[in-house]
Amino acid sequence: PDRHHRLSTYSIIDPTIAIAATPISRSKSIGRVNPATTSISVQQINSKMASTEPPITQQEIISTYRQMTSEMQSLIQQLTKAEMERNEHRLVEETLEPLDPDRRAFRLVGGVLVERTVREVLPSVKENRVNLDTLTKHIEKKLEEKRKETFAWKTKYNIKTQEEMEAAQKQ
Repeated sequence: PDRHHRLSTYSIIDPTIAIAATPISRSKSIGRVNPATTSISVQQINSKMASTEPPITQQEIISTYRQMTSEMQSLIQQLTKAEMERNEHRLVEETLEPLDPDRRAFRLVGGVLVERTVREVLPSVKENRVNLDTLTKHIEKKLEEKRKETFAWKTKYNIKTQEEMEAAQKQ
C-alpha cells in the first residue's frame, strides 16, 4: 500500500530527462527544500503548490519542459532564417549602392522576375532589411524570455538532462 507513496532516488520518465526524487512516506513532514542540496518529490512539489492549482504529475512536468525546449528550438530556427534573409538583403544593398541608379535591375516578386531600375529596387531592399532587423531583435527578445522561463521551470522542478546527470556522477 505504501509503495504508491514512495519514489526511487531518480524517477526517470524519459531517458534524457529525470526529476530528482527522494523516498517519502505519509508521516514525513515536508519542510523547506533547497533545490541545490536536496532532491524533491512530486508529492512535495504538489504539497507546496497553492491549493487552487491542480496537482502536477511528473509526466506533466516533463511534457511542459519538452514543450518549452521545442518552442525555443522553433524560435532559434526562426531567428536563423531571419538572419540569413537579412544578410542576403544587406549583400544585395551593398551590391546595388555603387551602381548607376538608371541601370536595369531584376527583382523576384511572387515568383515572377520583374525588370526595374536600381533607383526603384534599392529603397525596397533597404526597407526589407530594416524590417528584418526589427524582426530579428523581436525574435531574440522572445527567445531570451523563453530561455529564462525554461530555466525557471527546470530549476523549480529540479529537472536534469542526461548530460547533467552524467556530469554529476563523474564528479
